[in-house]
Amino acid sequence: MSVLGLAVGPPALAGYFLEGPIEGALSTPASIAGGLLVGATGMALADRRPRSRVAIEADWLDGALLGLAQALALAPGVSRSGATLTVARARGFAPDQARLLSGWVGMPVMVGASALRFARLIRGDLSLDTVRVLLLGGVGAFASTLCTARVVSRRRCDSLLPYSLYRAGLSLLVMGTVRSRARRAKDARV
Repeated sequence: MSVLGLAVGPPALAGYFLEGPIEGALSTPASIAGGLLVGATGMALADRRPRSRVAIEADWLDGALLGLAQALALAPGVSRSGATLTVARARGFAPDQARLLSGWVGMPVMVGASALRFARLIRGDLSLDTVRVLLLGGVGAFASTLCTARVVSRRRCDSLLPYSLYRAGLSLLVMGTVRSRARRAKDARV
């Protein structure tokens, strides 16, 4: 089986069968903060690994691990791109090659996930106007993603540390908000 097949299979199966249960069980602020923090830690650790491999050296194990990373990204707070970059960097791929792999294995997953969500939406009781608005929004999101990807790809940042720090800070902010709300709710009951 090809690297791409191994990288796309797990997220496709998990997304089709487990998307609802995963989002339902893990859509709390605390679990989102946990996903952010785990991702930040993974990025920081992967950033320290030696990295010289090129994308054409990717083997079946790389494909399987990239696929598992994408499947884990179904959990709220876990970034698909961040997870695949972390795995690729942990497996020793050079920064530009890790970005290449992340995009290569991610595009079919993003297109498939969008198609699945759209099909599920259409099966619902939606008016034609709602479908048009959703289609327009999807096309706009896709176009903005492509534009953003071009801007980001021009900006050479070989370290995952800035992203790791951002995710850790966001996790702390979410957890602080959760604690603050819990204290206010407790004070309101007293």
